[in-house]
Amino acid sequence: MKPWFLLLLALVATAAAADDQCAVPHELTAEAKPLPRVQAAIAQRQPLTILALGGASTGGTAAGAPELAYPARLQVLLSQRFPNSPIEVVNASRPRETTRLMVERLQGLLIAHRPQLVIWEAGTADAVRRVDPGEFGQYLEAGVDYARARSADVILMDFQYGRGASALIDFEPYLERLEWAATMKEVALFRRHDMMRFWSDSGLLDLTERQGDKQRKMAAVLYDCIARRADQLIARAVR
Repeated sequence: MKPWFLLLLALVATAAAADDQCAVPHELTAEAKPLPRVQAAIAQRQPLTILALGGASTGGTAAGAPELAYPARLQVLLSQRFPNSPIEVVNASRPRETTRLMVERLQGLLIAHRPQLVIWEAGTADAVRRVDPGEFGQYLEAGVDYARARSADVILMDFQYGRGASALIDFEPYLERLEWAATMKEVALFRRHDMMRFWSDSGLLDLTERQGDKQRKMAAVLYDCIARRADQLIARAVR
């Protein structure tokens, strides 16, 4: 058998194994809302810029390197899926930033990068700091409106799941506000929190790992799973 064919089989097997590890029940798969700006860029074979806005998990801090963060992995996956469109995913993460501060920063980011899509992870810092959930929701909806006014589609992403954090912090009001904002603004909500809880409870991923290299490897796998689910969401939206 030819060496190149063996390599191809290995790559296919690796991708299949990753997809199995990253599988989620259908009910956790976000509804694919229209992404007209993304669809137009791909149909016209134009450059596509995606802005990933969020905190430390968007930055890939736990994995130890930006190229292992979900935005970098998403760029690789989308570039493979849509090879005729140059794709860039800009990582605009900033740790411990509340949604209000993200909205204040969003204007400059939209002007600087002119993205066709914003993937916005929000809520962690707000929950930790016990920001009023109503205020959190208002800034969230305002940010969606502002991104759309600057010709960008939006996907909202909720925050990470962790058993320890969930026992100490009441995340539920913020999850509800994210759901409400997505419904009111008719944008997709990427249910990262419930996906991670499923992966943890089912034993697909050990989110309790705290030992150095093992923790970083687990985080890299987690971010790759997030990127794979986001890649599939975007693909369904532009069919």
